[in-house]
Amino acid sequence: MGPFAEETTNGKVTARYYIAEDINGYLCVISTNKNTSVPVYGQDFTDGNDIYSFTPQTLKGNRVKISAKLASYLVKYFKDSGLGITTSNYTDYFGSYYLDTNYNRHQLSIVFYICSGILAFAAIMLFISGNRNGAFIRRKMAQLEADGSLNALYENFATNKHFFSNKLKLAVSPDYIIDLNRTTNGFNVIPLDTITNVYVCNIADGKLTGTNYIALEVEFGNRITIAPHEGELTEYNYVVNNIRHFIKERHGEADA
Repeated sequence: MGPFAEETTNGKVTARYYIAEDINGYLCVISTNKNTSVPVYGQDFTDGNDIYSFTPQTLKGNRVKISAKLASYLVKYFKDSGLGITTSNYTDYFGSYYLDTNYNRHQLSIVFYICSGILAFAAIMLFISGNRNGAFIRRKMAQLEADGSLNALYENFATNKHFFSNKLKLAVSPDYIIDLNRTTNGFNVIPLDTITNVYVCNIADGKLTGTNYIALEVEFGNRITIAPHEGELTEYNYVVNNIRHFIKERHGEADA
């Protein structure tokens, strides 16, 4: 995804910086120039299905320390993502070095895709999950792509106000909650139109626990619990209040 920064010399672009995903699901920063063949979603191919059959490339380059200036551009790129990426914690997501592919003589190589659009949405899902279950997330994405629902999900987040909770590993739009706390099935997608009430609780299987949850009441008195976490009540209140606001909006009862 990107580019999030460019270098120019005498008005000519000499380097572009992208965020890449390797075949293991890890994210990193790479630098390319116009002579480097890098397939980018939205430029070199536009069908999201292609990514699952696309052959990754092995690029070689020089491992270079991410400078403070480059880090600031990276952080700015994600400023409105809700992920909470700062100049203090960006290394938790991308590491401390980038791969400069503008050189030919160095040893380091990485197999990767560069993506944007719907694939950037997938990358954000990996961000939120902390790359804990990347393989399962990509598998779930492939399933949604196959049944035609992934694009609708992406469009819903791309065209509506939304927010992410990195701490609670949730993504929320006016129509969906994506819970990335699952491990074996990647994530759960919960339509907001099935939810009648939302609140914080610490009861599981009828017993008090030391873990907090967000409880979603659905029809017939059933309840779904998501976002298990110890503490973080401020974050819980923020998420719950925003989900309530979205629910009220759906019923024409939004706060003024």
